[in-house]
Amino acid sequence: MFHYTRSLAENPVNPGANSDWFHTGFPRNYNVDKWRNNYKDVDGGVPYPTGNGNYYYTHYSAKWMSMNHNYSGRTEGSLVAKANIDYKIMDILSFSLEGNINQFTLSTESRGIATSADRLNGSYSLSNGEKFQSTFDAKLMYNTDLNPDLSLNIIGGANSWNTKSIGTSVGTSGGFVVRDFYNILNSRLNPNVSGGTSYEKRINSFYGYATASFKNSVFLNVTARNDWSSALVYPDGSGDPSYFYHSESLSWVHSEDLTLPSAISSLRLRASYAEVGNDTDPFRISTGFVPAGIGSSNIPMYRFENSTAVSPNIRPEKKKSIELGFNALLFDGLVNFDFNFYKDNTIDQIIPLSVPNESGIGSILLNGGNIQNQGIEILVDVAIIDRQDMSWNLGFNWTRNKDKILELVPGVTEFNLYGDPADANAATASYAYAGGVYGDLVTRKGYKPYQATDAGGNNIDHPNNGIPILSPRNGWSIAYPIGIQNLDSLHVMGNMQSDWFGGVNSNFRYKGLSLGVLFDVRWGGEIYSADARYGLHQGVIESSLPNRDASQGGIVWTSDGQGQNIYGKEYEDGYIPHGVFPDETTITSGQADNRTSVDVGGMTYEDAYAQGLVEPTHWSGYIYRWTSASTGTPITGVYTQKWVALREVSLTYQLPSDLSNRLRMQNASLILTARDLPFIYNSMPDNINPTISNNLAANPLQMNSAPYITSMTLGIKANF
Repeated sequence: MFHYTRSLAENPVNPGANSDWFHTGFPRNYNVDKWRNNYKDVDGGVPYPTGNGNYYYTHYSAKWMSMNHNYSGRTEGSLVAKANIDYKIMDILSFSLEGNINQFTLSTESRGIATSADRLNGSYSLSNGEKFQSTFDAKLMYNTDLNPDLSLNIIGGANSWNTKSIGTSVGTSGGFVVRDFYNILNSRLNPNVSGGTSYEKRINSFYGYATASFKNSVFLNVTARNDWSSALVYPDGSGDPSYFYHSESLSWVHSEDLTLPSAISSLRLRASYAEVGNDTDPFRISTGFVPAGIGSSNIPMYRFENSTAVSPNIRPEKKKSIELGFNALLFDGLVNFDFNFYKDNTIDQIIPLSVPNESGIGSILLNGGNIQNQGIEILVDVAIIDRQDMSWNLGFNWTRNKDKILELVPGVTEFNLYGDPADANAATASYAYAGGVYGDLVTRKGYKPYQATDAGGNNIDHPNNGIPILSPRNGWSIAYPIGIQNLDSLHVMGNMQSDWFGGVNSNFRYKGLSLGVLFDVRWGGEIYSADARYGLHQGVIESSLPNRDASQGGIVWTSDGQGQNIYGKEYEDGYIPHGVFPDETTITSGQADNRTSVDVGGMTYEDAYAQGLVEPTHWSGYIYRWTSASTGTPITGVYTQKWVALREVSLTYQLPSDLSNRLRMQNASLILTARDLPFIYNSMPDNINPTISNNLAANPLQMNSAPYITSMTLGIKANF
């Protein structure tokens, strides 16, 4: 069997590629229709105000140029081939050989339009790559009935799996010598060239399966397998590449000899236990020393590759699982109910553990941890209508899952799963704490809480203790809770695990017309949304409107000259922030020649305003500083995810048989499908797409996501 496909995709949607439109803060009156067609100068380049008279600058003309003229092409090829030989040795014994190959090829071309004043900062790159996988499997199968009540099936075999990825890439560097000439030889500096094998691994295995059936009512399944992985071999040939795993499952299906309640048509009970081994990525334990440059004493220096040392005793990972469940058909098969409980424990995970910088490395790769994954799954299918010309089936699924960290490496209580809690923008990471649940959202940029003290500097009880301390701007014309405190400790903002997942599917058929609908639900779990945070920061989303002026609820007042407010001027963007003034804070107001001060230290802004000691702060300044990367905190971008999505609607019309026959087709049908329709409910502000920016398991960050895109397809399905 052979199957080959080839495809070309040009200028695909790149999530986040045009995020400047959103995060930079275009004014609401920016005329997109005008500037999308008026962004070039008379010479065809990007206008610059430093030009020679032919250049006239337009806002973000370089962005329009890049978006409309950059090119990205991606050609993919896929070859899948399979061959097998089956040989029957005798009635109860047979032999099988099977080979599979899967070759994936990829070629890309990228052209970057010049946007500099001299039009020479263009770019050009080419790449080619191949991923080749092969599998060879040989097995011996034994199948017999030991007696009328007992049957036995046994399979024993060997398997070899191989994969290898190679690639090359070349691109210009430093711009072009000749403008708009897309050729590698046109590179101003030496081209960037890379290539080689990026991934190579082999796993050899022996395995066995045995299934016993008693009276077609009791079923026992036992499996055993041993793998040898090249990824667990050190460069000197040492290591522990072998790992054994097994599983056992037992199920019971009620027989006619057992009487069940009339409402139960059929009942099946099941239980299983399994252990599964796992290796790691190739070359991960094969790191060594690499040059680190020349030191100040002209002595060559070396360091660990990727600043990571590797334990000399890496072991395979292991996962232990138990499952208990049952399936019941109710009311003559009209209702299908399935329940499943599971608990997994993954131990000896191969993890990069952070170590102090004084050690000379950033992390060490070793085994550790015990993560428990536990949950329940419920499936219900209901046949509401079941007639020859009409049917309607409804399906429901509900899942609740929790991951718990039973232990990490001895002596370690926390582990960074994803992200940097102290970076300049998101400042959000997901962490695992020993004894806690998986995926806490943490930051080093939390609020500084107020703590009252006595004259001797000792902490005392006070109703304002724990409330965020405020910070001033423009002499307290603007006040906001500053978010660059607590840099020495991690602040937990939430947890990324959902409370539950669910779904509903409906399939309705009337004669030759069918309608299918699929809903998807997520309820609970926190997410950090940079789009929401910086949308507020720049004032480009609807959530930033409240308090902007009197029509949006802003407080109207005539200023007494507080801070840098103009004395006697009327403002209408007033807002009362929640926070406490630092101790010994004084607010200065009045005309320029008659300024007075009042002490508001230790008071909340609400109390000080109620007593007439301060004016409202300005909403625009408050929201800008509260959400800023320099003075804000990622707490302002943390939201709880709750959404109900209409994932798919499909309408199918089966052509009449006489029409299909005239078209020389069988079972022909027309299918109209719409996927990823708008959310029915979305807890994110301004209906921001909650899609995570990448698919890594521990990633809690939503940033630069593409708009929610609905796709529609029309197809025909038929047999010939």
